[in-house]
Amino acid sequence: MWSSIGSIISALFKIIAGIFRRKEDREKRLNTEEMKKRKKAQDHVDLQSRMEELTQKIKNSKTEEEREVYLHELRKIMAE
Repeated sequence: MWSSIGSIISALFKIIAGIFRRKEDREKRLNTEEMKKRKKAQDHVDLQSRMEELTQKIKNSKTEEEREVYLHELRKIMAE
C-alpha cells in the first residue's frame, strides 16, 4: 500500500517537473526570438547611420578620389 502511494506521489512530482521544464524551455525560446529581433533592429540602425555618415563624407570630400572611395563604400552597403 505504501509503495503505491509513493509511486503516485513520485508520478505527480514528475508531472509537475515536466510542466516547469516546458515553461522554462518556452521562455528561453521566446527570449532567443526577442534577442534576434532586437539584433536585427540594431543592425538596421547601424547600417542606416553608417550610410548617413558616408553621405556626409561624400558631400564634404575635397577631392574626387575621396568622393569615389566613400561612394564605393556606400554602394557596397546598399548591395548587402
